[in-house]
Amino acid sequence: MSKRKFDAVLFDIDGTILNTGEYIFQAYQYTMALHLKKEVTWEDVVPVLGLPFKECYRILTNLEEVDYLMETHHQYQVQNSQSVKAYENTLKTLRELKKAGVAIAAVTSHTGELLIRNLKIGGMDKFFKVIVTPMEVKNPKPDPESIFKALGELGIKPNKAVFIGDSPADIAAGKAARVKTVAALYGFHGEGLLKTRPDFVVDDIEEIIPIIL
Repeated sequence: MSKRKFDAVLFDIDGTILNTGEYIFQAYQYTMALHLKKEVTWEDVVPVLGLPFKECYRILTNLEEVDYLMETHHQYQVQNSQSVKAYENTLKTLRELKKAGVAIAAVTSHTGELLIRNLKIGGMDKFFKVIVTPMEVKNPKPDPESIFKALGELGIKPNKAVFIGDSPADIAAGKAARVKTVAALYGFHGEGLLKTRPDFVVDDIEEIIPIIL
């Protein structure tokens, strides 16, 4: 087994592993137009990405009851999942980390069978020993509970783990869990993530390899 600096890497999924920006935006666009006759822009949607799904719709609509919007959004994504793609170098990076004996987990705001279906693109699902969604915790990101749960299942201490994500909620959760944080500047929030003061920044997912190994 190779020497390495960290024993585990936890990934956010959307905007970090999967390039799902257009896929997610179109679902919001379709849902808001259908039910509320309201137009939304990418600039409207970006600030909520990374938060729990229900909270995203509550912020965007100022409504309390949003389950019917979430259902339409989900159905749209099920029917249009062909547009989901992994970021370039993702599979190569996951293979290299696995080969070095690094434990790989996902800590995501995404839920359900759609998450697994999307991860199966290119066979990525097989790399993740643990996947923690908001359904498994009481307090999702930016609370650190989901990171603690993933580390507990992996049997790894926070000081031996890094968390890579593309949203302020990801970096906040990582800092609260006392793991090293990596900001994916190639994701949805771009250089706006620098304000969260992560431990590391990367412009390509492959750049995490020298950080971890």
